[in-house]
Amino acid sequence: MKDRVSCPDGEKCQGTVFRMQRLMSDSQTGPAHPPARSVAVITDFVFHYYAARLLAGVKSVLQDHGVPMTVYIGGPLVVGEQGYAQSSAIYSLIRPERHRGALLFSLPLSLRQEPDELLDLVARLAPLPVVSVGRSLPGVVSVEVDNRTGMQALMDHLVGTCGYTHLAFVRGQRGNNDSAERERIFTQTLRRHGLAVDERSFIDGEFSMLRAQEATLAYLESGVSPELQVLVCANDDMAEGVMRGVRAAGKRIPEDIAVVGFDDMELARTTLPPDHRASAGVPGRAAGGPEAAVAASGPLR
Repeated sequence: MKDRVSCPDGEKCQGTVFRMQRLMSDSQTGPAHPPARSVAVITDFVFHYYAARLLAGVKSVLQDHGVPMTVYIGGPLVVGEQGYAQSSAIYSLIRPERHRGALLFSLPLSLRQEPDELLDLVARLAPLPVVSVGRSLPGVVSVEVDNRTGMQALMDHLVGTCGYTHLAFVRGQRGNNDSAERERIFTQTLRRHGLAVDERSFIDGEFSMLRAQEATLAYLESGVSPELQVLVCANDDMAEGVMRGVRAAGKRIPEDIAVVGFDDMELARTTLPPDHRASAGVPGRAAGGPEAAVAASGPLR
């Protein structure tokens, strides 16, 4: 079942509600059998690997317990950016009385460091139990991504095992908690090994494949770091763009410059042979994220 929000001509509108399990109406079941209340899943985009993998885990657990799920796909909770106000209008249509709990995919919903927009949404969902998946929110049950385990293992391998001494980090969008945590581990590891960290150690990729490609090419052509050995990317999307930028600069991978990503998405596994690329994985479903989030959304039975 799919409903769309109509928008004025010329304005961007991507708000869509997907009913993952068909709910019977009162006219079909009769007043003695009201429709089952679903768990509301709220996200700005579901076709990216991060949200898709997370959603698959949540759906699997809910199905195991016979609980329906409704996914609200709108836009980021950003005030003042063109188009987002219309696409995020879908969230105003959520009726808490029709749900038993709500899961917020809070990382894609808001890249801002301040949680104001997310907390406003939580308040509008009252009295539903709400779980934030992806970032910690004050006063809200939260399930966070374990960035440290994978990123630390990656950096220990690059610096401690492989002995690389000239590395640069391709960061995501400023204010994004995941990117900041991965950058922090990158910086701490270099300093712990007595390696230099300065403005030449960072490239702004903005979590965009195209932006990462352009920024990498400009970085290499500038000659700012002629001894560069490794480009460490905050996610795999940017790693793909970085590899294109490296090749455009006439460099070989990994003979001249090695490229590593983060997330271990399918694209990273098939882009190049295994000896030409690397990607650290995120303990997502294995870490019990969907199970913890669903359990915190209220009794399943």
